Amino acid sequence: MHFLTKEFVRLIQLQLLLYINVLTIAQPSVEINCTYAHKMLGIQSVILGIFYECFSNETINVSERNTAVTNVTGMHLHTLNNSNVQGIHIIGASYLPTGLAKFFPNLIGLSVEQHLKEITKNDLEPFPNLIHLWLVRNPLEVIEKDLFMYNPDLAYISLRQNFIKEIDSNVFDHLDRLSILELDRNECINDNAAGRYDVMRLIKQIKEKCVVEQTTETTGPVTAPAKMKITQQELLNEKEILTGKVHFWKIFSIVLLLIAVFVTIVVMGVFIQRHGGHSVMKFVLFRNS
Repeated sequence: MHFLTKEFVRLIQLQLLLYINVLTIAQPSVEINCTYAHKMLGIQSVILGIFYECFSNETINVSERNTAVTNVTGMHLHTLNNSNVQGIHIIGASYLPTGLAKFFPNLIGLSVEQHLKEITKNDLEPFPNLIHLWLVRNPLEVIEKDLFMYNPDLAYISLRQNFIKEIDSNVFDHLDRLSILELDRNECINDNAAGRYDVMRLIKQIKEKCVVEQTTETTGPVTAPAKMKITQQELLNEKEILTGKVHFWKIFSIVLLLIAVFVTIVVMGVFIQRHGGHSVMKFVLFRNS
């Protein structure tokens, strides 16, 4: 009977491991292959310094939010290591992968180009010391409020060659060190600025051209394109919220199932210890007769 009890416990343990593996597989992941090099930060008129960068050798397939970086490969220069990496350049990701700060804890430069669909303050929160943000040739349309809430030291922001139609009026106001701002070839604006005075001029221009005023009262007729834009944005927000809720309840239900299995194991173990294997066998025979 003791042998049967051990086999029963082993079977339950295998089931627990299976559920844990299912949880692990459910989260999308990605590996980054780096070429490491020293790179100049800034532009010809404003030099911010030289930093050690990981440049992704290939397109990174990040088509879902919350895709985690599971490994970073590549040969470092000399005696340098991951803690010396100050910048990373990613190509082709639709969303910024999570976990970069775990591999590169001292990032001050972040570059993502070609396919980035959106960027939020939560994406940038792991990088409080960020001074260089380069988001060029992406399909970005909206720069939301508080995007740079956790990055007060930003000195260089490039949003060139996107499809930006709307920029929140106060998104740059707290960035006192911002000295390079690039926004050429966007829908609502086509201009760059180098130097603090020029940046302030460009921010004023952004507030005139790219800010969509939102009021509670209707001051005039709303055009069909404006209605369509608001509706699409609301649908995107609702879709993201719904996806997050489904993911949460899925994990929550699996955790409840694991707890139930664990309680069952404990109860069975206590029952067997108190009544003994012989009594259990008698109970089983009595039920079968």
